[in-house]
This record gives sequence, C-alpha cells and structure tokens, in this order.
Amino acid sequence: MQVEIFLKNNPRFEVTTTYFKVSEHFSTVISFYNYYQEIFPAADTPVTLHFFLFSSEGAQIAHHEEELGAGSFLQKDLREICGTNHREGMVGVAAIPNFNLEDLAREKTPLRPKISTGFYVTWFDDKDHVDIMHEWNPISLVPVKEKKSFLSYEFHEGKINPYVVLMNTTLGNQESAVARPKLELYRTEKGKTEILSSFDLDPIPGMGTRVVDILNTLPEAKELFKKYKSLGLSVKSQNLPLPLTMEVHESGDFHIHHG
Repeated sequence: MQVEIFLKNNPRFEVTTTYFKVSEHFSTVISFYNYYQEIFPAADTPVTLHFFLFSSEGAQIAHHEEELGAGSFLQKDLREICGTNHREGMVGVAAIPNFNLEDLAREKTPLRPKISTGFYVTWFDDKDHVDIMHEWNPISLVPVKEKKSFLSYEFHEGKINPYVVLMNTTLGNQESAVARPKLELYRTEKGKTEILSSFDLDPIPGMGTRVVDILNTLPEAKELFKKYKSLGLSVKSQNLPLPLTMEVHESGDFHIHHG
C-alpha cells in the first residue's frame, strides 16, 4: 500500500517517522506496545501496525503490516522488511485500531483531532554499538513553511565526528514539497552571534533524507571547531522539521538524538 492511499483512507491518523539504516552489519528496530488496553481495559483493542519505508531520495520502498492483540508488543528489525543490502532513509509507523475507537472514547476520554503513534527506535551494529530514541515528526500532506533550527556540537580533538540528519517529512513530488537547506556554523559571545561558515545543500525531495558530515561539508569546519571547541549549527529550509544530531566516535560508537 502506498502511504498516500493509507492517509486518505485513515484521515484521522498520522504516520510518525524517524531515521532508519540497514546493512549487513547495521540495523534499526522499531519497538511498539499496543497501549489501548491501558485506556480501555474492559474492551478488546487489537490494532494493525503499519510500516512505511522511504529511500534517501524519498521513494517508498516498502510497506509492511503486523496484527497486534490487546496489550501485546512488537520489536521489528527492519532488515526483515527490506533485507540486508545497504539502505537508509525514513521509516513511518502508524497503529490503526481494529475496533471503533470513537465509540469507546466517547464517554471516557476526548480524542485529539489527529492521532499519532508512539514507538521507540533502536539503532545497532554487530560490534555492540547501540542507541535508542522515540518517534519523531509526522508526515505532512501540505508544504511546511520555512523554519530555522538551532543545534550545538562540541569538538573532542577529532575523536568524535559531528553529523546532522535532515528528514523532509512533506509528502509529494511537487516543487513545493522540496527542501533547500542552508547550513550555517556560528558562535555566540556576549549576546552577539557571528556566522563563521555557510553552505547550501542540494535540494532534498519530499520524504527524502540527508545525513550531512559537518566537518567535510561546511568550509573550514575542522579548523573552526579546533579553534572554538564548541559551535552552533543552524539549519534553515522549508519542509524541514527539527533535525536529528548524530555523533560518531572513532571507535564506531554513535549517538543519535533529536535537536
């Protein structure tokens, strides 16, 4: 199933996303608990959990469904869906009730206009390096206005390399769904901000993902980090919600986090 059809058929439900990567030596696991039993303990509350995988260029490469009974949980290794060939991009997840949610909620709890799905994501490699985070931004059916996000990084004598993960969560092939990120390294001292380096990235199509190596992308980034030790990075574009930061140690250990 294409995600466009899914969203059209389920207009009240959002598809929440995060970054994924799979290869022979690396994978991503999505962990989900069917929490509806906690809200409606006297009812039978099964759900269908949907996975949508998108390549770094924004093409949908897989859709997968799992049926979960009331109170059950699932840990899904995405290699089971798309194999062990190297792939990275965005994964979207949505749990759709197989019961009448509106009827159950009517006398118990108000429903939000849009219902999103919470989950955890675990990234790991075959050398026991691992990190975990919760779901991030939902897919948007309409273009998102330009915003500027601010991130911060520390320099650790070159042992830890800084990256930023940019995910364009706007669905569509139209020009208005494209992101055109502008990155700026800056420092702030005594309330004044100084722009030290800037770079315009290539456009990111709708549902596309870019993992940006900061030291090897922004002009003079290595020298600037050596000089100032701690720097801010701003990311400005339409169709780009708050990015993820990624730091990779020379040992192979890594940390991925929301900004």
